[in-house]
Amino acid sequence: MRIKLFISLFLLSTSLLSWASEFPDMFKKSGKTASNIYAIVVVGGSEEGRHLWDGAKTYQFLTRYMGVPKNHIKTCSGGGDSGTFHDFDGDGSRDVNYPSTIDGITKAFNAIGSITNANNEFIFFIVDHGGNDNISLFKDGIQSQKLAQLLKTKIPCNKVNVWLHACHSGSFIDDLKNHDRSLTIITSTSGDQTAHGDEDNGSDLFDPFYGALAGQYRIKNNSHVVTAGNLEADYNNDGVVSYEEAFVFAKDNDDAAPPLSTKLYPTAGYNDIPRFWSSDTEYRFCRHEDWGVLDVPNTITTDTIKEAMYLLNANNIIKNNAKVTYSSGKFIRLKKGFHVVKGAKFKTARIDCEKEKSGIYEGELRHLTVGEDEFYEESFEEPTTSNLTLYPNPTDGEFYISFAKEDVDFNIFITDMTGKTVYSTSGIGHDQKVNLEGLASGVYFVRISTNELTETRKVILR
Repeated sequence: MRIKLFISLFLLSTSLLSWASEFPDMFKKSGKTASNIYAIVVVGGSEEGRHLWDGAKTYQFLTRYMGVPKNHIKTCSGGGDSGTFHDFDGDGSRDVNYPSTIDGITKAFNAIGSITNANNEFIFFIVDHGGNDNISLFKDGIQSQKLAQLLKTKIPCNKVNVWLHACHSGSFIDDLKNHDRSLTIITSTSGDQTAHGDEDNGSDLFDPFYGALAGQYRIKNNSHVVTAGNLEADYNNDGVVSYEEAFVFAKDNDDAAPPLSTKLYPTAGYNDIPRFWSSDTEYRFCRHEDWGVLDVPNTITTDTIKEAMYLLNANNIIKNNAKVTYSSGKFIRLKKGFHVVKGAKFKTARIDCEKEKSGIYEGELRHLTVGEDEFYEESFEEPTTSNLTLYPNPTDGEFYISFAKEDVDFNIFITDMTGKTVYSTSGIGHDQKVNLEGLASGVYFVRISTNELTETRKVILR
């Protein structure tokens, strides 16, 4: 019995050491230093190869690419003892600090909380099997309310990021999002779906997520290292890939997430439905069947609706009296070549996840981005409502917004064609005078919000 047990443990340890030494460098060292960032990385109790792979991948992303100092990271895995796999970057040193238990995770939170302050950024990552509001650990499991309590009471950082890689991990969002700080939550799937993970046949959500942030990454694919480079995820062209943009890229490039999985593996049955929630933006990723980024290149001649969960790029022609709606969770970009022929109708709508939960679908788009050299004819289908009027339009600078009721509590935001806010005001009343004198002639978008409506109107400044 002892001989068999010794052989089993030897084979297990040999396998784990071989795994670590064979793929120690999933991310190249970037030379960056992130001395303001602290993290906890948790590999649940099973210590399955795929979970160790994801834990090591996260650890190496933080240390090698982001440049987080090792003493800023606490790691929980297995039982935390000598039998626990401990080397997450292949350098021969122990990286595991605590067991993957509630007690171990609490100690990790206490340790990080004691060396951080409000000006720091905190990242929490966990991977293992999961269920509704629960992720498995070595001897127990961590509940969503327990994690929310640890984040609230142990971590003083004003910027918190939670990355959950487990089945049903989207069920954590409701309990975690009630936060008084900047909080971003990324889960590998929704609350009612299973998650896919396989170190031999990547990728899962966090492969392309980390890859988008780093610009390239290395993954193990069928026992070979595959390097993917030149990953473009800077969708707003500001020179920085945000967590939001990296998530959108990952959703579209996760081979276990629809719609890509249904295209690449139509019979595989993968059903990851990643979720994104952040207190810093109204944007939510609520669907799984739609692409995060969608390009519309071709001529449209019939009534059509095109939808993207983040960004819709269009450089097409709309003609033949077609009625066309472009819907997006955040941006629509009308690029060179886009044109609406006279007689056709074109409008934009926002995919609003919070409203969809209440059975309300269509809203006006938050931002409309148009290329500098672009044009479109006066063929927008204007929203109509009896609740307000906007006049005169076109205008030489001054115009009025009149509400149907007295003492309306309103907010007004006006943006130019690039999405830049050029005017904003709020108040209570029946009529509001707006003055855009001094601004360049052109088309502006007036977003009006009251307790009863949110509406965007187009105004033309002569």
